[in-house]
Amino acid sequence: MDQSCEPVRGTLRGRSLLAAFPASEAFARPGHEREILDAWERLVRGGEAEAEHVRGLIAQSWLRCRDREVDPELARAPGTLADGDLRLHRDRHRTLLEASAPVMSAARDFLSDAGSILLLTDAHGLIIGVEGDPETRDRAKEIVLVPGAAWDELVTGTNAIGTALAVGQAVQVHGAEHFCEGIKRWTCAAAVVRDPCDASIVGAIDVSATSHSYSRQSLAFVVSAAAQIEARLKQLELAQRYRILESCVSLLSIAHSEGVVLFDRRGFAIKVNAQAAAALALRGQAFAAGHPLRVDALNLEAVVPAGPFPEWLPAARVEPVLDRGERIGTFVVLAPDGVVGAKRPRAASAAAAVGDPFEARTPAPAAADPRA
Repeated sequence: MDQSCEPVRGTLRGRSLLAAFPASEAFARPGHEREILDAWERLVRGGEAEAEHVRGLIAQSWLRCRDREVDPELARAPGTLADGDLRLHRDRHRTLLEASAPVMSAARDFLSDAGSILLLTDAHGLIIGVEGDPETRDRAKEIVLVPGAAWDELVTGTNAIGTALAVGQAVQVHGAEHFCEGIKRWTCAAAVVRDPCDASIVGAIDVSATSHSYSRQSLAFVVSAAAQIEARLKQLELAQRYRILESCVSLLSIAHSEGVVLFDRRGFAIKVNAQAAAALALRGQAFAAGHPLRVDALNLEAVVPAGPFPEWLPAARVEPVLDRGERIGTFVVLAPDGVVGAKRPRAASAAAAVGDPFEARTPAPAAADPRA
């Protein structure tokens, strides 16, 4: 899947910024600090910037920051979440934190010798975890590179975390390439972490250090770390789905003659019975590998629940799936007019299983609906 986003419109020294960037653009060019700094100074003064030594990926990021009026004189991230809010935010991302735990744990010793720190963020660049060299962690406090701080590109300027999330691919940002003046003494590399069900970005993993600790290998490190986290996310997702199925045995036996759809805690449909598959196929919602179905309002990890059920899901009954007091999914019984009797569509499948969700690479149809 193409992991790059649509570039921002603009030019730098007459060169179009509409093209996607090759993998070679991901690496920093530390030998041209003076030229890059000169180009940045001309850009923030409102002029054209010399692009000879400025990567297109960085030039594009600078233009985004300038167009959104990010302060180029910013010395640090603007602030952090309160402790209570950070705890709630981390709890909302506990699956990502659990999946990243082995990588973060290994970083405690490995990166201490390298004078670097490893940071985990959510999909919006908010830091939810940090490990690594204690001295570098202390220095990172000067620029608020700490848990609870937002490092979105349009908040803290061009930086590896925010720019990787903006372009959807791994990137290294070194020294003068940072958009904000106070961050230019740092070097960083980040890779995005993608969801195993629909390939959406769920976070980023970043290695940061002061600029004199620059290493080209840091980019390969974060790419490998992101792959490990994604593999662990897949394992956890499978385990969670088995847990949901085991918790629904009694509910499934009671509703054996009705159309039933079972959703995980993020609102993805993970199982349907034959009646529901036939009924929903008539509504243009076929259950098949590569096409995950999702109801946004059944996403228990969402900050704000959405509106009413989508028309393609005529629900008669919505029940939480509980395990040891924790809600882990949702059990939906279709309304009678959503259950098909004798009439069966050609595309309807009698299989109860949804299929392999990890083959999915196309975002599910958006849906809005209050959580039960």
